[in-house]
Amino acid sequence: MLTINSTEKKAKVLDGALLKLYYKLEEARISEKLTAFNIVRYLPLKSGFQVKIGGLYGFISIEDMPWEYDKRSFWKSAAPHLTQKRFRGKIAELSSKPLSIRVSIDKGEPTKPRLARKISYKGVILHKTPQYLVIDLGMYTDWKSGSVIGIAYRHSYANERMFDQLNIGDTCISSFHGLTKKETPILEIRRAV
Repeated sequence: MLTINSTEKKAKVLDGALLKLYYKLEEARISEKLTAFNIVRYLPLKSGFQVKIGGLYGFISIEDMPWEYDKRSFWKSAAPHLTQKRFRGKIAELSSKPLSIRVSIDKGEPTKPRLARKISYKGVILHKTPQYLVIDLGMYTDWKSGSVIGIAYRHSYANERMFDQLNIGDTCISSFHGLTKKETPILEIRRAV
C-alpha cells in the first residue's frame, strides 16, 4: 500500500494550484485580457518591477509601464510610492520552465487631470537642482492618470529653508500656479509630508 505523507500531499496540492493559476494566466495571455497586478518592489538592476499577478510573481519592465520619465533615476525616486499599487496590464510573455511572467501595459494617452489653482496636490520629488525641483503629481490620482510632472522653482519660496530641506524621494504638498512655455505645470511647495 502506498502512503503519502503530509508534505507530499501539500506539494501535490501546490502543484495543482500552480498549474491552475498558470492555465488561467495562459488563457488571459492568449485572449489579451487585461489582468490586475500589484507592484511588489523595484528591481533597479533589471530596470523594472517585481509584480504579483494571480498569486504568482512576475516582472514588468519600466519600458512597459504606462508612462515614461526623461531620466531612469526618476524611477528609483518614484518606486517606493508605486509599491502595492494596483495596475491592469496584459500578459506579454508566459513560460512554464522556468516559470516566468512578463506583464506590459499599453501606453495609451492617459487622461491627465486638469490642475486648478488653490488646490493642494500630493507629489513625489524626482529630481533636485540648486534652482528647482521636479515633482511627479501622479500620487494625486493614485497613478491612475499616470505621471504628471511639474517644476517648483527655488525663487518661488518665501522660506527657502524648506526648499533646502526637501530631498529626492520625499513627498510634498504643492499648489498649481500656471504653465511654462512648454506647458509644464509650475508648482509651489506648501509643505513636506
